[in-house]
Amino acid sequence: MSTQAEIQDILRPYVERHSDLVLIGRAVILRPIRHLMCGYCVDRTSVPHMSRPFWFANLAYLLIPNTGFLWDSGDAPRWRDIRAENFQDRLFARMDLAFAQLRKFNEAVDTFDIELPMNRDLKPDSLVQGLTRVARGDLEGAEPFLLSELAYQTRDLADRLDFIAKYRRRGSKPWQRDMWIHDRRSKVRANNLVLIDLVAKRDRIGAANLLREWERLYVRAWKAEKHWISSPFPFEAGSVGP
Repeated sequence: MSTQAEIQDILRPYVERHSDLVLIGRAVILRPIRHLMCGYCVDRTSVPHMSRPFWFANLAYLLIPNTGFLWDSGDAPRWRDIRAENFQDRLFARMDLAFAQLRKFNEAVDTFDIELPMNRDLKPDSLVQGLTRVARGDLEGAEPFLLSELAYQTRDLADRLDFIAKYRRRGSKPWQRDMWIHDRRSKVRANNLVLIDLVAKRDRIGAANLLREWERLYVRAWKAEKHWISSPFPFEAGSVGP
């Protein structure tokens, strides 16, 4: 396992060469952040001195703040031992290639005319399909995807409650973990309902403002608020202040 301090020492020289990058935790983030967060992460593993480097891209307007990864480059390279003599040079070479593509994503995101490669070639799920259509202003096209996601969320919460009810010891660590997951997913469903209401009313400006509020919460979870610019979506006229 590699420590965050070790990883930051390795990544810092790369960040210092590029004015549009910032180091946050184990990740190098492309700035400014608008509707999409792009970056390169050197994650930890359970093996001493080993790491998992990968590029990633996330929608910033997800239903609930998180620090996970929506799209990433998949399997880690085999040269991930941070003690290797050429680790930093090879890492920086791969980061050059990654950021050359990620900068295109970041520049194109305001027109939503890109198709990001997802890990293991997974197709975007109904939630991603719905959110990106809202961001384009296509509320009619977004509605069936968001309703499909709502139906899944409702079934999932009911199934999880049935499972939690089978615990013999209320208050045990596994019980607490499952209750935390249930509460978090309940919040996701509640946020989806708010968005669905705006979509059903064809309130594009209201929906855009809601997505921007979710962006604000998202970058706060990443501790990246000062690198975020509150931006208009493509269908909006005029500009949106910070």
